[in-house]
Amino acid sequence: MSGEAVLTQAVDPASDRPVYKQIADHLREAIGRGRLLEGDQLPSEVQLMSHYGVARMTVRHALRLLQAEGLITAEHGRGVDVRARPPGRRLAICCCVPSAARSRPRPATCATGSGANTPPWTRSP
Repeated sequence: MSGEAVLTQAVDPASDRPVYKQIADHLREAIGRGRLLEGDQLPSEVQLMSHYGVARMTVRHALRLLQAEGLITAEHGRGVDVRARPPGRRLAICCCVPSAARSRPRPATCATGSGANTPPWTRSP
């Protein structure tokens, strides 16, 4: 779907929410609802500025927010695209990482073999 087709909402200047966050919310919603798919190009900065009636820096702030969230990628001279989601990764939990439910000290055999790097608050007296 064309990036311009997602520009259907307007910002609320009376809202307590900053305008750049409202713009990011609109674009995030378009991505989440499938109106913008992986690889689709977002509207240009000029199109976003014109639609929302805001300054370039406001648009850039909104785009930086989405980029920091990993939803979009930007390439100089090419535009801003919806990022392809990488396959999910499972992370193993190391026996060295205490959980909220388990507050015992690290085993002496973990990592260094001596337990010397154990934080002071988890060491046995």
